[in-house]
Amino acid sequence: MTIVEFADFEAGANALPPGNVRQSLLALIQRSDRQFESVQLAVEGWFNDAMDRVNGWYKRRTQLWTVILALVLVLLANANTIEIVRKLGRDPVLRNAVVEEAKVRAQKPRPTISVEYADQDDPTNPTITHNEGNELSQNEMDLLGQILGWHDNVFHDKNGYSWSKQIWLERFIGWLLTILAISLGAPFWFDILNKIINIRFAGKAPEEPKK
Repeated sequence: MTIVEFADFEAGANALPPGNVRQSLLALIQRSDRQFESVQLAVEGWFNDAMDRVNGWYKRRTQLWTVILALVLVLLANANTIEIVRKLGRDPVLRNAVVEEAKVRAQKPRPTISVEYADQDDPTNPTITHNEGNELSQNEMDLLGQILGWHDNVFHDKNGYSWSKQIWLERFIGWLLTILAISLGAPFWFDILNKIINIRFAGKAPEEPKK
């Protein structure tokens, strides 16, 4: 077992290339009164604070790009939540087909992506694997085609007016609701779907006691 002394830590910090990390470590060493336990706690606190800031930056960045991508996808697919609810409400055949497909989807595993680095010397070329929960079935794509998309009458209301303020305000609100739903992420909605399906079937069957 190798015992690290204060001098070893100081020598390692001095051997680092010039930069912010080296300056920060040397500043922590100078304030530690040459006590290894003190500098160890200071470095741990500095590292944890830095990682908290990086984590916060990453979440904000990811959320921003999620909203941007959701906006693009919603406009391309005309994913209007209000119109989707209206279609499902007035077409029982379509509604039942969506419910049945939702049951099938709930039985599939949660969408996941695994990344493996087969060659540790080449971290820029990982192997990315998707599970079956990431793939859409043909039935799902057919149903989505019936409730999404820019159809011939999408620019007209029931009276034939294409630039009615009311209809475009409704579409804007519907798009906004869809963007909000997408920004929550697939795992969130997959968990909600599982809970709804379990409620419909009165929950999971109780486990039999072990003999």
